[in-house]
Amino acid sequence: MVRRLWCHLSLCLAVILVYPVGRKLVLSPWLQPLSNINMGPGAENTPDEGHSQFALHNPTLVKTLDPGLLPQGDSSVAGTSSSRRLVFVGDVHGCRDELERLLRKLSFNPNNDHLILTGDLINKGPDSLGAVDLARRYSASCVRGNHEDRILRLRRKIVAPSSAVDDDEVEEEKKHVARDRPLALALSDDQTRWLEACPVILKIGRVPGMGQVAVVHGGVVPGVELEKQDPGSVMTMLTIDSKTGEPSSKRGRGDKWAKVYNKHQSAMLTKSHPQEKEEDITTIIYGHDSKNSLSLKKYTKGLDSGCVKGGQLTALVVGAGGQQEIVQVECVGYSGKE
Repeated sequence: MVRRLWCHLSLCLAVILVYPVGRKLVLSPWLQPLSNINMGPGAENTPDEGHSQFALHNPTLVKTLDPGLLPQGDSSVAGTSSSRRLVFVGDVHGCRDELERLLRKLSFNPNNDHLILTGDLINKGPDSLGAVDLARRYSASCVRGNHEDRILRLRRKIVAPSSAVDDDEVEEEKKHVARDRPLALALSDDQTRWLEACPVILKIGRVPGMGQVAVVHGGVVPGVELEKQDPGSVMTMLTIDSKTGEPSSKRGRGDKWAKVYNKHQSAMLTKSHPQEKEEDITTIIYGHDSKNSLSLKKYTKGLDSGCVKGGQLTALVVGAGGQQEIVQVECVGYSGKE
């Protein structure tokens, strides 16, 4: 009897000791993908509805612009500045005619100027294919927006239907597939390859008066290195929970991410961070948030002014010495839907 009782006790002790290890060994492969996502200090590693980290097909997260494309010299000193400019343009959404009018208005010269698109070049508007071809003709740089991501994923599914697909991805795409399918089918292989090559984040380099500059479609989590940002969040972010650092693609789930980001960047220049200098701070140029339209803050420049809805198409033109100019054209308006 004593021997039998001792066996039961030993078995219970073994289960208690082994369970945490066994649980880790069994579950860790499933938990690992989420545990690698850095949402910011204190954030829960739970994907928001707008995230697409399971369906991105490994896009390039970060690319760096050729330094030779940056404006050179100081515009305030005679004979020291170049005529080269960077032209950042907000969400085009297939409004090819408006993009062409905007470039004409700012006297765009592809020999001296470089066009950089903040994502959502395609979808909703009347001529997505023409917009892509125009960007390609001018050797433009770009970042991947949530609309490019969705169209490219749908196209991949059409041409390779046997590819493994996450259940959440299917449910998300059901909302848009009827509208998106014609465009996904219409893209040529060359157009698709060009869009696929657009990174989620484009690092521009140092620009006078702006510090380091980077371009994204949605936003970034402050305090997290660009190379460690979650790509799904970068493409869809609108708000951030200021307490947890968790980003969301939904409004009303925290503060506007740009407000949190600007506050964080300003804090980096306080006495508590004496090693930080203005030229080392990063300014983010972005699109995506048409509801707030043109939003020019110290460390964030929002350029989506709702062209496809009948607003404006906006360019931020940066010249020598960091000189900045806003140029806009009025848009016809083709869609009021997100």
